[in-house]
Amino acid sequence: MKKIIPLIGLLLCFSLVNSQVPYEYLDINNIKARVNAHPSLFWDLEGNSDYSFYENSILKSTIFAHGLWIGGKNSGVTYLAACTYSDDGQDFYPGPIANNYNSVYDAKYNRLWKINMAEIENHIINFDNSSYTMPEVIANWPAHGNTNNGEASTLAPFVDVNNNSYYDPQNGDYPYFNGYQAIFLILNDDRGAHGETNGEKLGVELHVMIYGYNCANYIIDKTVFISYKIINRSNNDYNNVYLGAFTDIDIGNGWNDYIGCDTIRNMYYVYNNNELDQMPVHTSQGVYFLNYPMSKFIYINNTTNANGTPTTSTHYYNYLLAKWKDGTPLTIGGNGYGDTIPTNYAFPGNPNDTVSWNEVAEGNAGGDRRGFGISGPLDFYKGDELCLVLAFVHATNTSSYYESINDLKFYESHLSSVFDDLNLDCNYWTGININSKDDIHISIFPNPTTGKIRVRAEGIERIEVMNMQGKIMHTIITSKAKQSVNNNGIASLSTVVRNDEIDLRTQPKGIYIIKVTTKHGVGIKKIVKQ
Repeated sequence: MKKIIPLIGLLLCFSLVNSQVPYEYLDINNIKARVNAHPSLFWDLEGNSDYSFYENSILKSTIFAHGLWIGGKNSGVTYLAACTYSDDGQDFYPGPIANNYNSVYDAKYNRLWKINMAEIENHIINFDNSSYTMPEVIANWPAHGNTNNGEASTLAPFVDVNNNSYYDPQNGDYPYFNGYQAIFLILNDDRGAHGETNGEKLGVELHVMIYGYNCANYIIDKTVFISYKIINRSNNDYNNVYLGAFTDIDIGNGWNDYIGCDTIRNMYYVYNNNELDQMPVHTSQGVYFLNYPMSKFIYINNTTNANGTPTTSTHYYNYLLAKWKDGTPLTIGGNGYGDTIPTNYAFPGNPNDTVSWNEVAEGNAGGDRRGFGISGPLDFYKGDELCLVLAFVHATNTSSYYESINDLKFYESHLSSVFDDLNLDCNYWTGININSKDDIHISIFPNPTTGKIRVRAEGIERIEVMNMQGKIMHTIITSKAKQSVNNNGIASLSTVVRNDEIDLRTQPKGIYIIKVTTKHGVGIKKIVKQ
């Protein structure tokens, strides 16, 4: 058991309570990561890490725990919710904001929804087959809340096949998610007292999607993505809002690690200060901000010092400002505490550089470092939604620890391209009306198809072909000089048409989404490639 916080009796009580927390594993690729129905992820809630990668068929752990923080101001009052280890209680609770949090509510929401792409593809093809048995996760996908209990009507995203604005999977509707495998959960900070921070309730709801891919890409196949959709359900308008990603990264022995960040690549990372340290090769673990800039970065030590574990709401909010617990600024030099030049980023220098500010050059003693990347300040008005997308990926290198860090930096450009290509933002989480509008007449034939299809509609302006992960495979733009752009970025010109042919012969078998933009609006249809 790695953590020593704080008392055996409290830890025993905490262990008994959290042994009842449901959990699932994201295990679609080279990562096996435990996801709890709880704000703290990637560990067993009893003192053991549970985020690992496979090295020669053996699991090696790199992350102990992860949680989201959010804090802001309204009329000078600080509102705050955060998650580290929930030793003294928690700020976030399972489920959406509601009037009554009772046993019926808990039975529905104290859980996780784990879904695989293969289940969706099978459902799309066979939902109306009398011999088909619908997976429980599809049947009980939390698309809608109980409005009689004050819950939001629309919760988890889904594809509305029959366009009736209601999730009815028996008629073909199905969950919508990123990745080849995903785990979805809903959290709120309204249900109970904020035992973690003792902060004022924000009245926010979190829709969290943890997902991964298995696509024969050595970077993506060892990456875990998290999308946090944060909804302001309160009547407050917040300013000076900061979002914080807290990650306790442990490379081998968690008590002798170094930490650093890259301000250009919006990432932070942890590496070893003493060679391999129980790992088969030199290993580093990174966390990337994919859609918001990482505007600040600070670390938190596993100590009670000014740069250690927060215990009050003031401590937590100070860390969101990249300040130490006592309110003093992060400064350049040494361990970042007590020098003269303030900064927003701890240890931004390359560890192989003897001149820049990094832990190796400073000769710091290793420790149990917790990384804390921050984005903000933001305005967050009532009814607003924020979306934070993070990526977690490790790098291994047989040469040295700094070469593994260089690998992490190389991965960033690839991850950013994937984020853009697959549209991994939260904008798709509309929950309803992904299918064609009734007043837009679109015909696609043949469907199913073995290769070529024709799309016919009045006033076509744009056609996009997407796979089930949201990646745009082909785009046709019609104008006075229509430009056709394939997924390799090759463009050609042709004349305006209203009956377009699309060749899918080179695409793998499966389900595809055809999005057609016309002068009358946007419609979406699905097709089957056999």
